[in-house]
Amino acid sequence: MATQTPSLPRIDFSSENSEPGTSSWLSTSKQVKDALENHGFFLVTYAKISSEVKNAFILAMKEFHDLPEEQKSRFTSDKPYLGYLRQARDGKPPILELAAIGDPTSIQAVEGFTNLFRSSGKKDHLREIILSYTKQVAELHELILKMVLEGYGVEKYYESLKESLAYICRVNKYRATEPNERDVAVVPHTDSSFMTILDQNEVNGLEVKSKDGSWVPVDFPPSSFALVAGDGLLAWSNGRIRPKVHRVIMPAEEPRYSIGLFCYTHGIVEAPKELVDEQHPLLFKPFNHFELVSLTHTKKLYLIEDRLKVLYGV
Repeated sequence: MATQTPSLPRIDFSSENSEPGTSSWLSTSKQVKDALENHGFFLVTYAKISSEVKNAFILAMKEFHDLPEEQKSRFTSDKPYLGYLRQARDGKPPILELAAIGDPTSIQAVEGFTNLFRSSGKKDHLREIILSYTKQVAELHELILKMVLEGYGVEKYYESLKESLAYICRVNKYRATEPNERDVAVVPHTDSSFMTILDQNEVNGLEVKSKDGSWVPVDFPPSSFALVAGDGLLAWSNGRIRPKVHRVIMPAEEPRYSIGLFCYTHGIVEAPKELVDEQHPLLFKPFNHFELVSLTHTKKLYLIEDRLKVLYGV
C-alpha cells in the first residue's frame, strides 16, 4: 500500500511487488500510475540497492569534489549539461558544484570521469562503484517505465522504448550555508528528462511544489529514492502526466550531496496512438529528445514550465 509523507506518495518496490504478472505487481503498477497522474512524483522504497552501494557512491562523489579546482575542471564536454560545472554568487564559494556523466552505465564513459584521479587503484575502485550504482538505478528506472506502459495498456512498446533509453548521471554538492545565509540553491524548475531518479546523503533540501502552490520538503526514508516526472513523460502520456516543479534549498550546517539519474531516449518522443482520442487530442508534435535538451539550453528555457508547449505544441 502507498503511504503518505506530507502529501507525497510513497510506494514500496519490494521483491514481491516487482514481479511482473503477479497481483502485487498489478497493484503497485496502479499506484505508480495514480501517483504520476496526481503528483508527477513519488518516493520509492527499493532495498535491492544496498546502503553499502549507495554510501560508497556518495563517498566517491565527495572524493571527486575534494579534488583541486584545476583537476575537476578538466572534466569537460561539448554537450549541454555534461562535465564539471559550478554555480558561484557574489564572490562567495560556489553554491553548487556538479559533475554530469553521460552514458554512466558504460565502462568507457565512466573511465573518462575516473581518469581525473591519478591513482590507478583509485580509478579501478571508483569505476566499479559508479557502474554498480548506475546500473542498479537504471534497472529501477526500467521497472517503473514498464509499470507505466502496462498501466496505460501499451506494454507492447516497452522493448523498443527500453532499447532507446539514454542516461545521464549528475552528482551535486551544495555547500553549507554561511551565517545569516538562507537561499534557494536550485530555482524552481522541471526536468527535460523522461523521468529522473534522485538520491541524496542524509542532508535534506529538495522541495516539490504542490497543486496549491505551496512547497513541500522531501524527507528521504531509508532505502528510498525520489521519482520525478519530466517533459518526456508529459509528451509521451499526451498530457496525462505533468512534470513536477521542484527546487533545492541550501542546507544549513552540512554540505548536501545528491545524485540524479536522468532518463532520456535516443529516438523520437511521441504519444502512442492509443493515448490520442477525442477526449485527449494530440498536444505535442513528435520531437527528438536531445534536441529538446539542446534547445532548452540555447534558448534559455530552463525555468519555463510550459517549454514543451512553446517548442512543440500542436
